[in-house]
Amino acid sequence: MKSLAYLFFTTMKNSLKELIKHPSRLIMYLIFIGLIVLVVVSSQLSDADTASVSYRSLNEFGAIVLALYTAMFVLMAHKGLTSGASFFSMPDVNLLFLSPVSPIKILLFGIVKQMGTSLMVGLFIFYQYSWMHNTYGISFGMLLFVFLGYCLTVFCAQLTAMAIYSFSCNSENRKKAIKGVLYAAGLLCAAYLVYPVLASGSSDLLGTVADRANSGILEWIPVAGWLKGAVIGALTAGSLHILTGFGLTLAYAAIVILLIAVSNTDYYEDVLQATEITYTAITAQKQGKAAEAIPKNVKVGRTGIGRGFGASTFFYKHLLENRRAGMFYLDISSIIFIVANCIFAFFMKDQGIIAIFAFVTYMQALSSFAGRWLKELLLPYVYLTPVSPFKKLISICGETLLKSAVESVVLYILIGFIIGASPVDIAFCIVARVGFSYLFMAVTILLERLFGSMTNRVMIILLYFLMVLIIAAPGMILGGILMVAIQAGFWLFLLCSLIWNLGIGSLIFYLCRNILNYAELNNQ
Repeated sequence: MKSLAYLFFTTMKNSLKELIKHPSRLIMYLIFIGLIVLVVVSSQLSDADTASVSYRSLNEFGAIVLALYTAMFVLMAHKGLTSGASFFSMPDVNLLFLSPVSPIKILLFGIVKQMGTSLMVGLFIFYQYSWMHNTYGISFGMLLFVFLGYCLTVFCAQLTAMAIYSFSCNSENRKKAIKGVLYAAGLLCAAYLVYPVLASGSSDLLGTVADRANSGILEWIPVAGWLKGAVIGALTAGSLHILTGFGLTLAYAAIVILLIAVSNTDYYEDVLQATEITYTAITAQKQGKAAEAIPKNVKVGRTGIGRGFGASTFFYKHLLENRRAGMFYLDISSIIFIVANCIFAFFMKDQGIIAIFAFVTYMQALSSFAGRWLKELLLPYVYLTPVSPFKKLISICGETLLKSAVESVVLYILIGFIIGASPVDIAFCIVARVGFSYLFMAVTILLERLFGSMTNRVMIILLYFLMVLIIAAPGMILGGILMVAIQAGFWLFLLCSLIWNLGIGSLIFYLCRNILNYAELNNQ
């Protein structure tokens, strides 16, 4: 046990030394903390006159918390049916799995490390304090309970994924049974929420769904329901709910850990694959590469691209890769993105299309670091093709723009139906979102052109958001001024933003076209 304690504290000490050797990381952490403080302080200052503030029902907030916890738990636990979950890194595997230390102690060491990781994963919740405070009156102390509940959800989900993988990795029948239980439970919960709305024909859909989500039955959903009950109990001073929720969650974690330790003490083979997959993904992100899941079973069918000539070949190549990956234009991440934004629009429909468009664009900026065009920059073929670099750059980005257009159409038609937006606003939201996607890609290319050799991806993300704000601001400011000056609708703001984004984006594309002349510019 002394060796594990030495490894743990030495790792922490070396992490602190790295901050001294790399001041940019320290600056990044300070900026990260400063932004959290800014969000909290600005929200408190804007709420000086609390007597005139009218907050929405906590039932809605409880439904949001339940949806977040349930989604995270199910998505992460579902990994147990494929690759499993791991609490270890590859250095841990190389040092610990070969050492003469009890497997149980090594498992406990991984669990202690994972607790810290779960805390880091949940830090994004602090950036949501502003709208939580202004909409539902959530104080910073209450936010800490939401944060704690989220961290425990992630931790228990990864424990569950490890247990599921250990139990089902050698049996397809067990995998099918577990998958059937998960799907059946999901359908029952959905039916429980939706049936009263359909049966009563109530016009208050939001209130009805929120009331059902806060009923006592759903609070018995393992982990997600327990923690949601504990969080709402903290908000309403319900000490019994707090003790029950956190107590059941801790008991669940202890039982799962005990089952893993007792049923399969030699769990090395179970976690090795998950560790390798996680390590590969992290390494790819640090190097600026986009990791892509490769199917285990590959069927050889028609070969060759078959379409395109010159630069357009890359566009058809990406479409073919999408087809072979088993998706049309929308992959799993796109569907999750659409569902999450529709849920937000459902709860915030009284705020209008402007607030919803702002939130959707913010989420779009967070997810813009993906796409087949980024992978293309790491391959030699695009540099060797004897075609104009500007045409090649536009062509490799074509698939991402097409995907963004399809995603925008589906998303805003659903949002328009939810909030009752006019067809004009829906149409302009669709084209404006595609324009922002074009601008986000242009900014990413500009960063690759200027900072292609930088390996600190967090610093690049901070620079990315700063550049997006600076470059997109003129179009949004002009649109806001014109909309107010001539008393026009929101469509004028979207039109001005679209024209500016397309113009400045095309200029950035053209000025950075030489990025495809020399592969050394993108040496990660």
